[in-house]
Amino acid sequence: MMKKAKIYIKKKGGFTIIELLVSLFISGIILGTSFVIISNANMIFKKVYISNEEQYQLEKTMNTLDSLIKESSGIKEIYETRDIGSKNKIDENVELEVGKIIFNSTENKKLTIRKHNTEANVDAIYYVEKKLILGENITSLKIKPKKGSFRDCKSILITMTSSIGEMDELSITNEIPFKNK
Repeated sequence: MMKKAKIYIKKKGGFTIIELLVSLFISGIILGTSFVIISNANMIFKKVYISNEEQYQLEKTMNTLDSLIKESSGIKEIYETRDIGSKNKIDENVELEVGKIIFNSTENKKLTIRKHNTEANVDAIYYVEKKLILGENITSLKIKPKKGSFRDCKSILITMTSSIGEMDELSITNEIPFKNK
């Protein structure tokens, strides 16, 4: 009877402890590698999403500026970021880091655009008369007349830059003609 029991146990089979440990080790390597791959893919997705969102915001701000500026007849006053309140740069033909621009607008409407630091300490483009933020996270707003000085030009080149992180920057440039000039 004892022989039958031993034979029965041997025939049943199963995994040894070493086989189980090896399979657990291989499973651990596969799961660990999968986790690293998935977390890296998630991080890349977040960066791309933020970059796309920033690009959308820049384009939206540029389109809003485009529609507002096109309706004006030119620039009345322009000040650099570091010189707000001092010398008007209207007669120059250089690229300026804009602090404030006042446009000659039609129908006695005033259009003033300036860089603004919000309560949340975010750089923004601000439409003064309507007390409206046109775009946030704008680190740089540069403007240059297409031909001649700011006073005489029929169109301007505007470049906006937004910082995404410590190293990444996004820029967009657009030529905006004055309709009423």
